[in-house]
Amino acid sequence: MTAAPGPVPFDLETLGAGLVFAQSLPGLLRVLADERVAVVQAPPGTGKTTLVPPAAANLLALRAAPDDDRSGGTAGPAPAGGRGTGRPPLK
Repeated sequence: MTAAPGPVPFDLETLGAGLVFAQSLPGLLRVLADERVAVVQAPPGTGKTTLVPPAAANLLALRAAPDDDRSGGTAGPAPAGGRGTGRPPLK
């Protein structure tokens, strides 16, 4: 597993050292980038609470970064909702 590229607040490689769930982070990040929602289920003690919130924060940081600050992350800016997104406008 490698650290997320770009301006991210958490080093997931360090946080995930020795945690079983760290193996699932690339797949989770892909799903979150594509679908913006995921259900995480794993046995107790595998690292869900330790890794999922920082991974989500990193993904949001990548989405919020200006295009020139991104260095190849898989997450692009998320539509806020409204016309053309299939979602109602955010209030």
